[in-house]
Amino acid sequence: MALPYSTPEPGMAAWRIAEPVAWQLVGDEAVLVDLGAGRAIGLNETGSFIWPLIERECEAGIVRAVVRRFRIDAEVARAEVARFVGLLSERGLIVAREPSSAEPGPSRSDEAAPGGGAA
Repeated sequence: MALPYSTPEPGMAAWRIAEPVAWQLVGDEAVLVDLGAGRAIGLNETGSFIWPLIERECEAGIVRAVVRRFRIDAEVARAEVARFVGLLSERGLIVAREPSSAEPGPSRSDEAAPGGGAA
């Protein structure tokens, strides 16, 4: 299910989930499994809300969604989203898309992940 927050905007980062990262929502918590590093990471409520938006939204769209969902100031949301996206990128869990491939990706939570696990 695509969320109507935004389409990628010129100059804004669009991301994709890195290979080989699998993920699953367990209750309200997103659990990421970095198969290459052999580690699992549980995200808090905010991170779990943002994670499914990573492949579908530009950073500004994620900020708008966070403002709407958590009713926080846009500047605070922008700083927190940038920090979270930066951390995910530093850890190799997401990678920047090339500008020509910044189209929304499929909903990974409805697909089977490579290797047999649910995404």
